[in-house]
Amino acid sequence: MLGPIQLVENIQEGKQLHKPNQPNIGPNDLAREYMRPGQKESLDVIKEMCVYTAIELSSQPDIRRGLKKHIYDHGWIITQPTDKGNKELDVFHPCYRVKRVSKRLSELSEEKNGDLFLDILQNQALGLITFQIAIKDECEDDRIGNKYFEKMLEMFKISDDNSKWKFVRREIFEIFTAQSQDNSRNSKSFLVGIMDEVKNELKEDSEKFVLE
Repeated sequence: MLGPIQLVENIQEGKQLHKPNQPNIGPNDLAREYMRPGQKESLDVIKEMCVYTAIELSSQPDIRRGLKKHIYDHGWIITQPTDKGNKELDVFHPCYRVKRVSKRLSELSEEKNGDLFLDILQNQALGLITFQIAIKDECEDDRIGNKYFEKMLEMFKISDDNSKWKFVRREIFEIFTAQSQDNSRNSKSFLVGIMDEVKNELKEDSEKFVLE
């Protein structure tokens, strides 16, 4: 497997300076060497290894910074009115502008939109709208979700790999790129965590604009 620092260097250079090592044995055979007493299936060890590797990737500061920059570069804030909002947010309402928003995150830094995100949060709290930050970068792989993750996978895998390790690497990335909160573990996925950081930063910027 490729270590997080080696993967970061590959991403920064846009090419595979470091190529993943291909073990001489299959995943099941290797997993059996690490089975604990009481474990019956090598698959359990493989799953634990995939989760551990995904967590290791998500803890790498440069990977976190890279994804956050990608979100700012390709993120859009989109709002939709609730049933309540449809009734109340008419053209005479002071917050009518938040009823249906579709703007690049970069537009929120413009003076005319300086307090827009605060307005969105306030109206969400009132139950008038819902909002999301969507990454629009023409990623073709729905299971990966965005071009940044797609690029990471390209730098992480071995081209023309038809071994079982190909599926292990893919599983690592599917865990790493999961786009929702895992309620069973009460923990957030990497993407959800970074999205929350972006939202907090947008809120802070909007508050500073109002105070100034």
